Amino acid sequence: MSISIVIKGLKFSFPVSFLDFKGHNGAGVYAIIAYDKSFGPVPYKIIYYGEASNFSRPNFLTSHRKYSYWTREADPPSLYIAIYTRLPESSKQQKKVVKAELLSRYKPICNN
Repeated sequence: MSISIVIKGLKFSFPVSFLDFKGHNGAGVYAIIAYDKSFGPVPYKIIYYGEASNFSRPNFLTSHRKYSYWTREADPPSLYIAIYTRLPESSKQQKKVVKAELLSRYKPICNN
């Protein structure tokens, strides 16, 4: 049994700390999550959604163009990534549709 989180009916991997993320072969949609004890009822908030063709690229997180935005929201030890990989053979357009649905529902601060 694998542990996961469900966001808008999509089963994402359990969030992994930026410090522990070793990459992941495959494509999909991902959520960047910040620990925030003032956020409730659960102290985690989604701050960014994105799509990727390969999560195993070296420095996938730290070389991202939005990395500085993420670290303004929380220090790297308080940042997590959760991945939805049920789209491995999907087109870039299909990933964009899933991401757009998540963005319209949740409006994460770092996607602005």
